[in-house]
Amino acid sequence: MVLLSRYQTPAALRHLGRGRLTPWIRTAGPASTELANAAVDAAERQHTRLPGEVTIARVIGDLAVELLSLHEKIHELDKLAEARLREHELAPVISSMPGIGSLLGAEFLPEDERDRRQ
Repeated sequence: MVLLSRYQTPAALRHLGRGRLTPWIRTAGPASTELANAAVDAAERQHTRLPGEVTIARVIGDLAVELLSLHEKIHELDKLAEARLREHELAPVISSMPGIGSLLGAEFLPEDERDRRQ
């Protein structure tokens, strides 16, 4: 998604090149160098431009940015649920049940009066 959020077409990847793509994408994680190499290799083999390619590339880029944003929001909600469980007085009991992690455990917590008012 990180790659697609910025570069959607083979022409864009060829223009950027392996030398500039690899350092840029490294921030995405350890497998990013392999991804950069695979993306540039594939782009070097594709030279056909399709009608509407620029428009579709923009849509794909926008969707990738939205998906990355949603992923981050889900991660934040997961952290809030984990924190809610850790702070609750029943956390040791709930967490001691086999197969119950922090996210599922948070589902077992009684509804807080503050949550009902929101």
